[in-house]
Amino acid sequence: MGVMRIRDGIFFLFAAAAFSCAEPSSEERFVRAQDAPDGEYRFMVDLSDSTAVYDLDFYTMIDGSPSQMAELRAIPLEVSWVSPDLRHFSERVLLDPAAGSGSGVSRQMRVPYRRNVSMYVPGAWSITVTVPEGFRLEGMRGLGLVCEKRK
Repeated sequence: MGVMRIRDGIFFLFAAAAFSCAEPSSEERFVRAQDAPDGEYRFMVDLSDSTAVYDLDFYTMIDGSPSQMAELRAIPLEVSWVSPDLRHFSERVLLDPAAGSGSGVSRQMRVPYRRNVSMYVPGAWSITVTVPEGFRLEGMRGLGLVCEKRK
């Protein structure tokens, strides 16, 4: 009877250890504005699970005076992807301040970028997001990317 309890205890410890080492379902990366002086924000995203789909969001925080916040317009983002087999894809999307929340001097935004993404080549993808000159805001703290994996 004592051997069975020890064996059950050992099984429980292995099960708990395996569960605690499970791969996270979400990863976030944030690049500070001072680390992207040319307006280019670079991210590496692990999209290696070919049985999963992924949701991707952009997020940022912008500070400014109440009048600057009132005049805030959509910010175009040039998004370039490079696949593990070095194919290039690009598109332009808008970061809409209406999707954000905050006070009169600060606005936080998290906007959906892509939903249910399934990659034809699993692996580490490079994503470069460029804020074109003329749309770069002094009060923009940086840009983040959230990648959520779903089975």
